[in-house]
Amino acid sequence: MKIRKILFLLVSFFIFSTALAEDKNKKDLPLVAVSQIVEHPALNEIYRGFLEELAKLGYKDGENIRLSYRIAQGDNGLNSQIAQQFAGQKPAVVVAITTPSAQAAIASAHGKFPILFTGISDPVGAGLVSNLEQPGANVSGVMENLAFRENLDAIAELIPDVKAIGTVYNPSEDNSNSTNAELTKICTERGWKFIAAPAKNTGEVLEAARSLIGKVDAILITLDNTAVAAFPSISNIATQSNIPVFTFDTFSAEYAAVAIGYDEAEVGRLTARQAAEVLQGKAVGEIPVAKVQTIRIVINEKLAAAQKLQIPENIRKKANEIIK
Repeated sequence: MKIRKILFLLVSFFIFSTALAEDKNKKDLPLVAVSQIVEHPALNEIYRGFLEELAKLGYKDGENIRLSYRIAQGDNGLNSQIAQQFAGQKPAVVVAITTPSAQAAIASAHGKFPILFTGISDPVGAGLVSNLEQPGANVSGVMENLAFRENLDAIAELIPDVKAIGTVYNPSEDNSNSTNAELTKICTERGWKFIAAPAKNTGEVLEAARSLIGKVDAILITLDNTAVAAFPSISNIATQSNIPVFTFDTFSAEYAAVAIGYDEAEVGRLTARQAAEVLQGKAVGEIPVAKVQTIRIVINEKLAAAQKLQIPENIRKKANEIIK
């Protein structure tokens, strides 16, 4: 019995020691810290593409990198806490998905470690970098062009007598403010009115959407995190009022008649390639800001019919996906 007990203790000690050694080895691996402002299919797709490409490039969690992925669930306070926690862990690189995550990461870094932003349409306007070709300092990333003219061209073709379009946005999101400025400019060129209804949080989205009824011929939702998080409310009120909904976010096509945007998985893949360069020792400030180019078109036939919008065959043929 004593021999068995001694053997049991020796085996237990071996297992415990091995586990401690493995934990220590993992802690010695370079930390790739990923921060995301809110849980959403489009942003999750960026992360999926990021992981997929990292693996292709030979980087795997627990083998040669240590991966930490945190989501702030739309809470700005938690977003700042995540950024501060990552800063205290001396990461090899921080990947910040969306503008709020990037701004919090930069504020916490004090220039001490590399930051890659991703899923962002206007990094210069948001104050993340001052030069896209030569970012300098400790920040670069992937810029997600927005399909402004593609969406507005679709609206013009599908609603020939359009006079005004509206959107719902959070005024505290720098990305959304710059997006709205560009939409205002393009709509003015076309002789349309552009109405932006503010919502400071998801609880205000429904009322903001209601304020557009009777004033606009179509609703266009951009990549505003607050509006996208509460998209069902916008879609419901628009459908009840026979107002067609368009969006830049193809992963929200369930709630829009037509969605035209850029491939989110490709955004993640481009970010992974940049992260690999950083892990290999390249200064992040020497990496030009990348731009995703691949367009996706998704048509929601059922919702289009409910919103009294007819989709002609020429547009159907261009679609990457049709939701029946």
